[in-house]
Amino acid sequence: MFVNKTDMSEDPDYVSHGHHDHGASWQNLRTATTAISIIISFLALLFDIILIFVTKRYKALKIRNNQYLFHYACCNILFLCSNSIVHLVMDVFFEGFLPKEWYCSLVQLENYFLNLCIVFIGMYAIDEYIRVTCEKNFRSYNSGFRYFIFSVYALHIILMMIVSSVCFSHMETVRFDISFIIVTITYVVFLVFVLKIKYTVARRLYDTQTQLLSTVLEITLIVYLFYLPVVVYYNLLNIFDVTDMEGTEIWADFAFIPEYIAYCATFILVYKLYKLNKFFKLAFCKVMCQSRKDMDYSRLDTTPEELCNK
Repeated sequence: MFVNKTDMSEDPDYVSHGHHDHGASWQNLRTATTAISIIISFLALLFDIILIFVTKRYKALKIRNNQYLFHYACCNILFLCSNSIVHLVMDVFFEGFLPKEWYCSLVQLENYFLNLCIVFIGMYAIDEYIRVTCEKNFRSYNSGFRYFIFSVYALHIILMMIVSSVCFSHMETVRFDISFIIVTITYVVFLVFVLKIKYTVARRLYDTQTQLLSTVLEITLIVYLFYLPVVVYYNLLNIFDVTDMEGTEIWADFAFIPEYIAYCATFILVYKLYKLNKFFKLAFCKVMCQSRKDMDYSRLDTTPEELCNK
């Protein structure tokens, strides 16, 4: 996300791991935080895999709304792994160094996948709002939402190509933080939109449908809350870096704190789905082999529409 621009290699046209690790100071702290990061990332990956499995395995969860959770989990896996993969490739194939242009392009993959996570968890709430309030006026959306998902990926590929072209252009200073500007704009737009929906719902009389929408909004907003520290912190770091503020490296050394909070977004998502959605609760209990006599697991093989018709 944040990349230190200080020259750390003998050749100014190449970039080493130190640029992403915010300098050579506090190596012991960095080693410890890396170990903790591996543990958190591994657990988050496990939660994402479980979420992917249940949304594809059980009929009751194969609804349009949950497709956004599926894509969120897939992108979150890539978000968690992308940075490690880039640096692993640097070590294995390029002896720890990459040309600055290539490094600029590849290191921003983390931001693209974070941006996709923000989009898909936001669409999880927006989709439910469409279903509850204006489904009849959006029948084409019901049959074509997969094209929308495809267009989201296509747009990010285009953005990646644009940013990469900037990285490979003849600029005196390579802008490593271009893609995070896009992340910030996306986060603000979707957060405002979801808050506007929540305000609209709060003014309406409660019924079963609006209660379901309120649940989805609660889940989305708490995930956004876990992304807020990393969005704010890295924007501040980029501002400090551009203005050559003293002590930027010290602030960068503590960037692991908002990163850990962002990595934990999957934990709170799965927990909230377990607590607030009866079908996800059934699915998670079944996956974890927590058999309970008070639970009817056969409902997982029935769509919500079929349950309503019984």
